[in-house]
Amino acid sequence: MSRKIFSLFVGVALLISTAASSPAQAEDFAPHSGDWRAYPLEGTGEYVFRNVLPLYTEPAVPLPITVSDDGESLQFVINGVSVYEEYLDTPIQGTLERVEGGYVSDQIVLDEVDYSRSYSIFSLVMISPTRAILTESFTGFEVQQTRTWLLTFGEDEDDPREALFRCEGNAPSRLVVGLRVVVVGETPNNVRAAPARTANRLFQVPPYLNLGVREEEAVLKVLEGPICGDGFAWWRVQFGTREGWTAEGDAESYFLEIFEEDRGLADDLVLQQLKDSAPPSR
Repeated sequence: MSRKIFSLFVGVALLISTAASSPAQAEDFAPHSGDWRAYPLEGTGEYVFRNVLPLYTEPAVPLPITVSDDGESLQFVINGVSVYEEYLDTPIQGTLERVEGGYVSDQIVLDEVDYSRSYSIFSLVMISPTRAILTESFTGFEVQQTRTWLLTFGEDEDDPREALFRCEGNAPSRLVVGLRVVVVGETPNNVRAAPARTANRLFQVPPYLNLGVREEEAVLKVLEGPICGDGFAWWRVQFGTREGWTAEGDAESYFLEIFEEDRGLADDLVLQQLKDSAPPSR
């Protein structure tokens, strides 16, 4: 089953809905001063339902971030972190002011021309003494994109994103039993009698964005899973009165997206996984 990754989005990021908002269950830990390591989590844009770029399409090599804390704000210099490739070699400097649940910057101008300018707003939310979520919300000429990183301090070089459930060769799973999901992409999702590509196809679920498809005709409820098989993460789902197994995605893209009203539940799950896997504070 092939899927084309969307390039633009109308929705919220999985962990932070906007650069100035705080994810669920954020803690008010004081950040350490020094070099942090940044691991890309996802990227988004506007205009279509949602796009999540698979985490492992990029090198897992983390990026250096230096911060210093004066109690109420963070002075920071970021190298090699930007939603736009042309700014990767541009050191980004600014101040993150303390807000409820974390820190947020003013607009940091990256480029300016006669009729428009490109700028970013950064936010930082601590999820443990050695982990944080950094989000860049970039705005340019007719473009708006968001990028999220997992930051670690003083941890071993093992990739902390491995704490998120993942079938080998696939991007980490974002689902949990009890969530409602919809199909994204351009083709329907097959629902099978068992978690395998060779299992009988019971029915198909249309993409949520298809014109004329109502909510009740597109929303699935996750009942069980995940089970890894044939290169997919399989979930048992309920669609109306019917049930079966369907794939969440492959190595290139996700087939299922969390239904907008349930995204806060997924935020809690992901943040808790990242907290639980963090080493004790040093």
